[in-house]
Amino acid sequence: MSGKIIKILDPTAHPMVGDVGLAPRVVSLGNNTLGVVSNAWRSYDVMANHFEEIAKDKYEIREVMRTVNLDLSGPLIEDRLNALVEKADAAIVGMGH
Repeated sequence: MSGKIIKILDPTAHPMVGDVGLAPRVVSLGNNTLGVVSNAWRSYDVMANHFEEIAKDKYEIREVMRTVNLDLSGPLIEDRLNALVEKADAAIVGMGH
């Protein structure tokens, strides 16, 4: 070796500061709205259709609210996230990436 120094870069991010806590658990899904976040992949849409059918038949979900996250490497955009938070009682997210 020639004695040169190699600088090693660490691409990991530092954890977010603070604790936002968890949302309260839903006691029952019956007569509630279920949010489903999709990434617009056809294979996920097939699975989401199945989830929707089970939610309505078995858990008596009143309505399923779907929203699409087109940014495959980032979070849901704020207005879609806020609409989901405002309307949905429970949500299925993070299944399509």
